[in-house]
Amino acid sequence: MRRWIVLAVFSLAASAARSPEAHAGALIGANFGYTHLSYPDIEPDFSNNIIAVPGSEEWGQPGFRVGYLSPKGRWDVNVDFGFVHRSGPVFEDMTTFDLYPQLQYNFPREGFSPFINGGIGVHHETALGLDLSSSRPIFGVGVGLRKPVSNAHGFIRGEVRYDHIPDDEEEIRPGDTFTFPTTDLFSMKLGFDLVLSH
Repeated sequence: MRRWIVLAVFSLAASAARSPEAHAGALIGANFGYTHLSYPDIEPDFSNNIIAVPGSEEWGQPGFRVGYLSPKGRWDVNVDFGFVHRSGPVFEDMTTFDLYPQLQYNFPREGFSPFINGGIGVHHETALGLDLSSSRPIFGVGVGLRKPVSNAHGFIRGEVRYDHIPDDEEEIRPGDTFTFPTTDLFSMKLGFDLVLSH
């Protein structure tokens, strides 16, 4: 009887070790996808459609992700980030930078499991051809599905999200201003995360 109890406990421990909820640790990943950018304050209607592999930093699509997955996998904290600097004789210098922390809740479920997330970060950019820059908040929410792979040492994910960047008016010279416009971003994102387990 004692042998059976020991065997049962060992089996449960081994099963827990194989469970997607058993891994915790640092996350590292990448973002891919499509984003529709609209500028509600600009008339006539003006918009852009961006597809990027990985994300295109020049268009507010931070391509890389780092984070932390909780021990039972119910939540994680992640940061999407990216940096682009362009310089040379053809165009003036241009810099774009995004740092976007988020909190994500993962619903427990076998196979594909839903998640929701939200965050607020910083979007920094310079105006092409002008000696102006702007650091603005960016905030948004997303819903999606993810699936553990490689015995839950990684995830593939898909997400639909909305992000918003408010406008910022900067003075070029007395009496003359330039406006970084309000921007709404509707995205369909794909990505993967590797879990560097403890």
